[in-house]
Amino acid sequence: MTLTSTAVALFVSLTLAAPGPAAAAQPSDSVEIETFFAGEWEMRGRFRQTPQMDWIPTMSSLVGQAKLGAAVVLRDIDAPQISFTALDLLTYDKQRGVVQYIYLNNNSPTAYVFEGKCSDGCRLMELEQVCGTLSEYLGCGGRTTITVETDDRFVARDYIPSADGELFMSREVTYTRASGAP
Repeated sequence: MTLTSTAVALFVSLTLAAPGPAAAAQPSDSVEIETFFAGEWEMRGRFRQTPQMDWIPTMSSLVGQAKLGAAVVLRDIDAPQISFTALDLLTYDKQRGVVQYIYLNNNSPTAYVFEGKCSDGCRLMELEQVCGTLSEYLGCGGRTTITVETDDRFVARDYIPSADGELFMSREVTYTRASGAP
């Protein structure tokens, strides 16, 4: 079974439910990862694959659900030079105090796995790539940060190693809860 068919099978098995009624945006002292990402979101940002490359604008809409004790997000990415579908799984292991994040997309032969800590009531998540046999296909040693700015807005930044091994920002995107979505 290919990664794409595995991701599709996983997504289909989760069966996304319709979003509930709209809720007023209220700042929270802490973020419950399993439910925060639920709902409809709009994404706008930029990415690049090398430090020398010009930034490529990107946008998409996405739907998140709280399923299986995790935030499950499916998104269709649309950029001038590439379009793809991605599946994100994000959860918080309260016993170990560890955030776990798995990212799959239909253009990559592998899943990317990240682990890290959250601070400020999980409003800031700093995640390091877990390196292993599968991760080494496209390189390893990446880092991701997710900053929850309000109950209706968060920013994700990815850092990956360049050819000389130094980390550079490869993606910066802002997610805003869609109007009328919970």
